[in-house]
Amino acid sequence: MTDCLHECLLLDRVSKNDREAFKIIYTQYLNDTYRYLFLFTKSREACEEIVQSVFMKIWERRAHLGDITNFKSYIYRSAKNMLIDEIRRKKVGERAFAQFEFDHWSTDNTDAKFPRVNVTSQNNSATSSYWLQNGKYIRLKTLQFGYNFPKSMLSKVGIDGVRLYVAGFNLITFTKVYFLDPESPVYDGNDDYPQQKVINVGLNLNF
Repeated sequence: MTDCLHECLLLDRVSKNDREAFKIIYTQYLNDTYRYLFLFTKSREACEEIVQSVFMKIWERRAHLGDITNFKSYIYRSAKNMLIDEIRRKKVGERAFAQFEFDHWSTDNTDAKFPRVNVTSQNNSATSSYWLQNGKYIRLKTLQFGYNFPKSMLSKVGIDGVRLYVAGFNLITFTKVYFLDPESPVYDGNDDYPQQKVINVGLNLNF
């Protein structure tokens, strides 16, 4: 039996709630996934946490494993996406917790912006109108600067047109929304793929 066929049979068993088959898949890909993530993070603790999360998601979504054509690529892609989410969450979390740390309720700060900090209580995560935010924002989505070289300069070298340009996407955002990107879908406890700032430099030549 080829490795590919054997893997397909294992995935089929996993999709049917076979825990023993899942353990085999887990053992087979655990170390490779860990080494793949370590190339990016250089952190054993981060790798271990993300790897466990990847396999937990695979088990949760086991009913759809039959749609995957390349399981190794699927695992690596899932791990890398989780790493990106973790990096984004950490950056947002650092900013958010800084606000909590310096402006939470206490007997000395009764007009604070945020509630009393309590690591054991669920009060701060309870659904409440307090957490409603004004989602208005202004974002510079696209901006492009270009320069067309004069034809009198180009005719000497046999070129009809040259355009040099610099283009940007998602360059700057003005908003009072905190913790989330204002363009994020409805927050359900899962992070969406983060918005990216992109800057391109290009040269168009016409002969």
